[in-house]
Amino acid sequence: MKLYLEDRSPSIKDRWDGRTTASAQSARILVPRLVRATADIYGVSLWVSTVDTVGLPEFKAAQVALANAWRVREVSVTETDTPGLIRVRALVTNPLTCTVEMAPPPCPVTDWGAVPMGPDMWGDPITLPIKDASGMVVGGNPGTGKTAWCLGLITTLAPSDSVQMAVANGKAPAPMIGDYRGVAPRISHLLGSDLEEVVEFLTGLQAEMNRRYTLMWDQLGVDSFWESKSAPSPQWPVLVVLLDECQTWMQDPRVVDLTADIEAKCRGAGIFLILATQKPTDNNLPTRIRDLCTTSLCFPVRTTAAAIAALGEGLREYPEMSPLHRMRPEFRGVGTIINETSSGYTQFKAPFCTRTLAAQVAHATAHYTRDFPGITVGRGHRITAQAPSAPVRKLRVVRGEKVTASTHPTSARRGSTR
Repeated sequence: MKLYLEDRSPSIKDRWDGRTTASAQSARILVPRLVRATADIYGVSLWVSTVDTVGLPEFKAAQVALANAWRVREVSVTETDTPGLIRVRALVTNPLTCTVEMAPPPCPVTDWGAVPMGPDMWGDPITLPIKDASGMVVGGNPGTGKTAWCLGLITTLAPSDSVQMAVANGKAPAPMIGDYRGVAPRISHLLGSDLEEVVEFLTGLQAEMNRRYTLMWDQLGVDSFWESKSAPSPQWPVLVVLLDECQTWMQDPRVVDLTADIEAKCRGAGIFLILATQKPTDNNLPTRIRDLCTTSLCFPVRTTAAAIAALGEGLREYPEMSPLHRMRPEFRGVGTIINETSSGYTQFKAPFCTRTLAAQVAHATAHYTRDFPGITVGRGHRITAQAPSAPVRKLRVVRGEKVTASTHPTSARRGSTR
């Protein structure tokens, strides 16, 4: 391992003495300079300024030797946006096996192109692009973290008044049974496994998508939702729709046709469709739907077919990234993700979102909940015989602290928004 440059260019004295190379005593040793160093719970990061002939390729070739010399778990070397500056990452613990519990969201989401999701395999934060995305496929065996991730995403998005969410739970016989009961106050439309209700909801969602395209130019001055400077907003929210255990309805041609049409066109309308299933093979999720999703996420599975179906044929070239290798208890919550903005497959640890935290955030942000325009199915969990007598309680969260609530000065209005 030679991460330095021995400069034997003759000095003025050498040339005066008639030497064409520097003598051993006068040879200069040029060592890459450490510019900055940071430490976290997983290890350290070093930013190094390279020298001639000792750059990124040389450091990459020395990764294993550096890990052995430093007695750390693993070393990774990556380039940065600054020419001549590289980042050396040394891990002392494995971020994928560490227990990560989700904290209350410190603030509403403002960057829809980078919604926080958790640490990747190097302990760096990984994000989910919702902006300019049509939707995503989420796969994974039962108990591997798929539903906990869905609850975590709802909890992350809940503090924003510029998003509305709908959930259809294919394994629940009724809307208020199962995994999403706790977050129901922040869900605009909550459905169970009833096929006719899901068809009615998707028909309404298709109509809302077309209505948005019709009104967008007159009201926003753009032809695509994400081109607008005034959206997302409370008047024009992002619509996030989760079909959990979607295979429950995919045998019905009406559901397939509606979902395929929405998936193909929803990107420009500000609609983000999430299709979650244990095994996203073509008999559970038709390829004409699955292949249109801009993001693919898979938690541990037991078969190659399920992994390839979720993440694409390109996974065969990166067997070390396969979710088959994570089918152990310590890797619960570890997902493999790829999207159109990433350079390849990435594994990350989804922070575990407790049902208690999800329910607290959902209740504290319930006053942001509005209907999807034109859709009435799935509203039963929010309709009461009389207006609440107590004032709405508004979420107040501080990084690192528990969720608290304060009285909101005005009651929330129940009404539809564009």
